[in-house]
Amino acid sequence: MRKPDEGPTVNSAVVADGEVTAIVSAPPGWAPEEGELVTCGYEVQAGWLWDGQAFSEPALSSREIHVAWFKAALAEMEVLDAVDAAVRGLPQVKQVLWEYATTIREDDADVAMLALALGIDLSEVFDRADTIRIGRGS
Repeated sequence: MRKPDEGPTVNSAVVADGEVTAIVSAPPGWAPEEGELVTCGYEVQAGWLWDGQAFSEPALSSREIHVAWFKAALAEMEVLDAVDAAVRGLPQVKQVLWEYATTIREDDADVAMLALALGIDLSEVFDRADTIRIGRGS
């Protein structure tokens, strides 16, 4: 609980290396252990960028990879069975798209929703998929 002499809290971003790592309601004088504290509007979210003058949303990734490499990465991460089980719970149209897609895009809303629901880091999946692809000489 705040002490009365701490004053009102201010919506602030914790910024490290130009990226917002957290949003906090900080009393005057408070400082994070790492990074700097920058006052921000309520629209700013973790992951946004700070150039020293203004906040901006990060550009959406548009990485795309063949579904075989993507599923191989999921298998390597030991989450392919969980993803397949989650897909079976989706409407039939989405199941068909998952089964017959030839490529997967990192910015696809359905892929992002599944990853979020299952706690999967999509960047890591795409990085691993690319490593598998390169390792096979493709």
